[in-house]
Amino acid sequence: MKQVILGFDDSVKIGVANYSVNDTSSTGCTVFFFPNQQSTCVVDVRGGSPGLFHVSDGYLDAICLSGGSLFGLQTIHGVMAGISELRSNPCMWNQIPIVKGAIIYDFKLDSFDKSFKELVFPDIALGRKAFNCVTTNSFPVGLVGAGSGARAGKMSVIYDLTTKDDNLYALPEPSGQGGAFGYYECKGVQVKIGIFSVLNPVGCIFNKKQECVLGHRSQTIKEKRYATEELIDMNSTERKEQTTTSNTTLTVLITNVTISDQLKRQLAKQLHSEMSTFIRPFNTPDDGDTFFFVSTNELSENHFRYIDFTSLASKLLPDAILSIIE
Repeated sequence: MKQVILGFDDSVKIGVANYSVNDTSSTGCTVFFFPNQQSTCVVDVRGGSPGLFHVSDGYLDAICLSGGSLFGLQTIHGVMAGISELRSNPCMWNQIPIVKGAIIYDFKLDSFDKSFKELVFPDIALGRKAFNCVTTNSFPVGLVGAGSGARAGKMSVIYDLTTKDDNLYALPEPSGQGGAFGYYECKGVQVKIGIFSVLNPVGCIFNKKQECVLGHRSQTIKEKRYATEELIDMNSTERKEQTTTSNTTLTVLITNVTISDQLKRQLAKQLHSEMSTFIRPFNTPDDGDTFFFVSTNELSENHFRYIDFTSLASKLLPDAILSIIE
């Protein structure tokens, strides 16, 4: 499994866990744990169909991203239980774990005719398992954790529920979760930034040359992928277009420098918007795109430099997205 090496030491711990759905697909969750009890977060929601838990701005102990649509929010309670066992007085108001969460829709067509008892989705036990697995200094990339069942490029998918089949012109492709880490020097210390994204968009993924590299794969032309613009330009008798509701891109930015909530909100909007260069279309009515901006507040605000910070973050964004390919 590919890993992104991080440099947060003990201030950030990350864990993943998965359930196998069948021989070809799985689902799971990814946990970001901030053990210092001083981290703060703001959340920018852009997609039209988000599935979220406790996304008000303020302090937090963890973020849990999960597959399984709204059923997957159960994982958050597993994470809360794991954190509570680390605390001597977990029912005191300032010791109750604050866990924020978001989900992607990753059910496949073979789930549509199953009863609730037959469905496989991330639950409390899996959230607890992911929390119990948290480690420092690495982030797993690919079809793992919350990205296990993620796919990109669904602009030409039509679900035919009478035949339980996809009617496709261009195929979605497995995507997963990606990440990147970097830092800049300020006053003799490292200002660190990590960006992590679960990529399950309606649109497809573009590289830095603006070539479509994942999603909308042709069924007839080897290695051909259709950019969204190409799908739109196809003759209407050839094109079978209908977006689906099985989407969403979830992103977590973590930094060790203290930044005011007001400035974090603006930075989250700025950086979230920049992702549309590499995912198109983005923030659609059928997506639940959400961006978590976390400061662990280990360094003072005097170490924040707007140009240095945003330049590095803007470089890391495509690196995180494209890490699932490169």
